[in-house]
Amino acid sequence: MTEKTLRVAVEYVKEASAVAHVRPYANKFPLSNGIDLGLVLEPLPEEGHWRVELRVAVSARNSQDVLCFEAACAMEAIVVARGLSPEELDQSLRFGVASSLMGSARALITNLSSNTGYGPLVLPPIEAARIAALAPAAQAPGGVEPSTD
Repeated sequence: MTEKTLRVAVEYVKEASAVAHVRPYANKFPLSNGIDLGLVLEPLPEEGHWRVELRVAVSARNSQDVLCFEAACAMEAIVVARGLSPEELDQSLRFGVASSLMGSARALITNLSSNTGYGPLVLPPIEAARIAALAPAAQAPGGVEPSTD
């Protein structure tokens, strides 16, 4: 019987950016924020290796609907899985690994937004189920294509 293991071999920042479109002192209106998330689960050529990418983008618009600043990042992890059923692998990647990446992305977005001059933007907690729902089920190479329902 094969031992069940899931190991994050590496986690890193793939991309990060912050842009202040309006100088903070020039904005005289309250801001509201928007959050966009994206999740990619991709099998790699090496058996049991997966790439998990989480993208987080925030934007702040003032009450006049002017885009004042944006901050975005893409966090990536390379994961090695052994002995897991397809369901266990899917759940581990979509809930466990993606949630861990979200924690790193939250901290990075806070730092990036601070550098725009508007002060730090602390993202609210985002449920693991919401993050997991962003990507189709993880499928091993040669497996059945995930449903798009």
